[in-house]
Amino acid sequence: MNFKNNGPALSLPNGFTLIELVMVIVIIGILAAVAIPKFVDLSAQAKNGATKGALGAMRSAVSIYYASYAANNNGSTRWPQTTADLTSVLQGDSIPVNQVNNLTNVVLTNAIPAATSSTVGWYLNTTNGQVWAANDTSW
Repeated sequence: MNFKNNGPALSLPNGFTLIELVMVIVIIGILAAVAIPKFVDLSAQAKNGATKGALGAMRSAVSIYYASYAANNNGSTRWPQTTADLTSVLQGDSIPVNQVNNLTNVVLTNAIPAATSSTVGWYLNTTNGQVWAANDTSW
């Protein structure tokens, strides 16, 4: 049998079919649905990490103040009693920013705060030198 085609030559279509494109879009959608929730919380985690780092700097400054006060006052000891006492030993003479609430103010107290605050950056206990971030006093 000899088949002869005298008509126009058949050609294969170029490009992707609609089904192939829909499948790619569905796969990308599934990957995005899995990945996006993992990245949403990263901003809050980064702010908490930065605040914990600043809290470490605050606690170090309190310890440095205590030691330098003892060295300069014949062994008499004292925790910082004012914000100025604290800033005198901090780099740049400024209180670090609490990244969670973007505040730098310090409330001087003599007890552990009962609750967190959105209007305060830090708490400093003037009787024992403890420092807390106002957004989470468990740190």
